[in-house]
Amino acid sequence: MFEEKRSILEPAGALSLAGAEAYCRYYGLKGEAVVAITSGANMNFDRLRLVTELADVGQKREAVLATYLREEPGSFKQFCELVGRVNITEFKYRYNSCKEEALVLYSVGVHAVSELEDMIKRMVDAKLKTINLINNDLAKDHLRHLVWF
Repeated sequence: MFEEKRSILEPAGALSLAGAEAYCRYYGLKGEAVVAITSGANMNFDRLRLVTELADVGQKREAVLATYLREEPGSFKQFCELVGRVNITEFKYRYNSCKEEALVLYSVGVHAVSELEDMIKRMVDAKLKTINLINNDLAKDHLRHLVWF
């Protein structure tokens, strides 16, 4: 909605648009007038950030990933080299000297699916287990609050 009309909807208000789109797809409607009642009054800047991040993930412009990184000198540098020119948009990591591996949670900006697939392949080829969380709603909604010990 924002990119088309520059209007901001709260998540509950956007539900009617999603329902209208699903209705049109289900019944094969094209070029028909369809009404959806929306709202946007319950929006603040913190919520707006969440909505834009979820929209980027939903539009496949951003991917949420988890990579197991060895807790040893040079691991972070290797990680950055393997990510390559892909933009890291969010990064969560906590050092724990008692463990051999750390779970790094991060998001990357994606221009093409092949770009993401290539990056994940580089990680796996370097023996860094990487999990694509793009279809994990819990991770998408709560990534900024998660760091495992």
